Amino acid sequence: MINILSIDWDYFFPNNFDFDWAMDESRFLFYETIWPIRWGNMHLMTKELAKDIYHPDLQLLNGFLDKVLINSHPSLLSIADSHTDIKYLINLFSAKVNIYNFDQHHDIYYGNELPNKESQLNCGNWVGYFLDRIESYHLFYPPWRKSNPEHKNRLSYANSISYSIPKNPPEFHMVFICRSSPWTPSWSDDNWIKFIEYFKINYSYEWDHKLALDYALKSRSFNQDKAEILLQQTKEMMEKYRKENELKWKQQLYMKNVN
Repeated sequence: MINILSIDWDYFFPNNFDFDWAMDESRFLFYETIWPIRWGNMHLMTKELAKDIYHPDLQLLNGFLDKVLINSHPSLLSIADSHTDIKYLINLFSAKVNIYNFDQHHDIYYGNELPNKESQLNCGNWVGYFLDRIESYHLFYPPWRKSNPEHKNRLSYANSISYSIPKNPPEFHMVFICRSSPWTPSWSDDNWIKFIEYFKINYSYEWDHKLALDYALKSRSFNQDKAEILLQQTKEMMEKYRKENELKWKQQLYMKNVN
């Protein structure tokens, strides 16, 4: 039985739901253009800025691949941007495969019903879409997800759910890694490049002997100066609105007292 190690880069990041961000993998706006704007977005609860806290968890990231691949020497590496591209690995075999997925989302399905072959495959339903091709699905959430659970009824399709790296992982025959650019910031792409280059350093892969998307092998553009200008403009605009609203409130209070 073939074991596929699946790693979504967003596994290493905080909960993006806390920023109330829209995500859309079908629009390139969310891959690069949006991130300088999000640089100065506030956490809904703590009011911390994304630029200060929305980074990969280095404690989780450092040594991760050494731990999960300790029993493995995979014969195939696939690097992509979208999780939907795991279809190329799944379809390599007529037999069913075992999936071990490290991800902050379960990816079973997020619509109203389990997808079928007539449904449109996307990054949020690929597990449900390929259920007839998957012998077992093992989901590994980041530790923070334990206190921020997803849909429990969907998780019944997973054979196991964990919130930590296994101490004795199985042998993985293939590795799939995706960046998920609409969910992970371009300002952290230096970490992404170091992450995927682990395989250049520790394995004898030639980069042209793998399934990969060229876009995912490079850092996205990110102009920090532009991001800081946008942040300053946002602060000035919010301060302007605050003063205008305060003036309106004082005028209304004055008219109420006069009357």
